Amino acid sequence: MTLDPRAADRAARHAAQTRFDVPLVLQAGAGTGKTTTLIGRLLAWTLGEGWERAAQRLAERSTGRPRDEGPDRVAAEALGRVVAITFTEAAAAEMAGRAARELASLAAGHPAPDWLEASLLPPDPERSRRARALLGTLDHLAVRTIHAFCRGLLAEHPMEARIHPDLVIDADGHLVDEAVREAVEDALRDGYGDPGNPHLLALAIRGFGPPEIVEALTSLLQGGLPAAFLNEDPYRPEALAEFRRRLVAACGGVHRLIAPRLRKGVRVPNATKIADALGVLLDRLEAGDAPVETLTAWFADLLPENLVGQLKNWRKSLGATESSLFGEVAGELSLAAAALVQLLDQLERFDPELMEHGRRALIPLLGRIERELRSHGIATFDFLLAGAEALLADQPDVRRQVRRRIDQLLVDEFQDTDRIQCDLLRWIALDGPVEERPGLFLVGDPKQSIYGWRNADLRAYDGF
Repeated sequence: MTLDPRAADRAARHAAQTRFDVPLVLQAGAGTGKTTTLIGRLLAWTLGEGWERAAQRLAERSTGRPRDEGPDRVAAEALGRVVAITFTEAAAAEMAGRAARELASLAAGHPAPDWLEASLLPPDPERSRRARALLGTLDHLAVRTIHAFCRGLLAEHPMEARIHPDLVIDADGHLVDEAVREAVEDALRDGYGDPGNPHLLALAIRGFGPPEIVEALTSLLQGGLPAAFLNEDPYRPEALAEFRRRLVAACGGVHRLIAPRLRKGVRVPNATKIADALGVLLDRLEAGDAPVETLTAWFADLLPENLVGQLKNWRKSLGATESSLFGEVAGELSLAAAALVQLLDQLERFDPELMEHGRRALIPLLGRIERELRSHGIATFDFLLAGAEALLADQPDVRRQVRRRIDQLLVDEFQDTDRIQCDLLRWIALDGPVEERPGLFLVGDPKQSIYGWRNADLRAYDGF
């Protein structure tokens, strides 16, 4: 039995405003009203169940016997326990403005819009009274970018996060650049001398001099990766097992899209060769734990340069014949091909000896720069994310405090997320006792993902 799409749409919108006890993901295309549905959830919660909970919580806090609380206090309590996260400041301002306009309309006694489940809200005049109170205390609603949210977490817990209490965001990167160049200049005076640093000298022989070292350190800092990250051997068994798993997923992602759609009599030689090669590679990958050298040889033999070039073309467009075969999955194929090409590029660059020299050369430099930045309270935007995630991962008491002060966590434009942001949400909304977890509501559209922008990663989105 096939569900009527319109009935499914109505059910999804209804669930968004009525199911506050389980995590929900709303995935839909552009122009379908995702943000309106998110605003609907915000209004339904703060005017309905969230208001009732806030009133009860305030009554329980009062000393002696319970007493009625004024609407402004209840409104501030209800709004203060809702956090809405967006990925741009413009989107945050738009969401806050939209909430204000809708509350103003309800406060004036106008009928609820047709997209709001009015039957679940109190009738007038109580609905208007609550809307007026919420409008008057709307500044208690936290509508923030993900970076602002993370900065707030770090600022509230500087001791636990081991950061300077007066955090300065290096928006244009010049403070980080200055610290990196100073550290590299100091290190190279001795490193290129006699006897010198064997790792720096080995890198120089391979063509990696001061500019490349500066670039590597800057990339690590901008990515929020600490020196401790480099202490982990990238070729340890569990890391290689994870890389093989990703290869299987990437090969399978392309293979399942093209192999069933190849038809006899239609000549697409490269597509056929790619499908055949991926089929063989999947069999080999799933048969055992091949070392890196073997993986490199397999892929170089079965996916030569011309076939890899075809995969790169698929990231952008399909030819006429290919469109007739794969047109219905063109978007998926573009993303799947991009994911596979990224791993193939990584596989081609695998060089254990170079990696070891690089790690040993960069670890002390990165550690020095981190200490310098931390002592002056300087942070990059990516550090905000990585630092907040590390804070929550390492400090169970902080996680508990954050969870307990949020009733509803709303996330817009979730398709532009990455692994760190997903881990942040896990710690807040999917960790700890179920009764302590805030309601989680995610809105996203994978087709609108800005792939690669601020590390946007659809694999993280799909995995979450």
